[in-house]
Amino acid sequence: MNGGDSRANGLKGFAWVGFNLSVGNFAYDSVSRERRSLYNALRKVLTAFALVAGAGLGGFLETHVPATIRVFGLSLGNSLLWVFLVSALARLNTALAFIPLLREMRALTEGPRRGLARLFSNRRRNPKVTA
Repeated sequence: MNGGDSRANGLKGFAWVGFNLSVGNFAYDSVSRERRSLYNALRKVLTAFALVAGAGLGGFLETHVPATIRVFGLSLGNSLLWVFLVSALARLNTALAFIPLLREMRALTEGPRRGLARLFSNRRRNPKVTA
């Protein structure tokens, strides 16, 4: 594996972690405390089914797609690369389809910036305090 593959996998890993974190935070913001465990259990079951279906579909396509296909002048010499391309396009399509449905679930409030600013401003005025 070359350096480009490692960087791409690292970026993909960060994106996946961010997605899982945001889905978990969505559960805390949008679901009542009494139904939170049910929501998380359903989410995990649906995720597991989607992973199995995606792996099965990818395996099927890899064995049934010809090794070399030429589409719009693009020719990849490995059927697995086409499976990855289809997967990436399907994920992008799904993300773009759901973006218009996103909305903030809770009212945003102003954070405790004044206290933090006061903490740092006191350090500058008092020469006895060292960092």
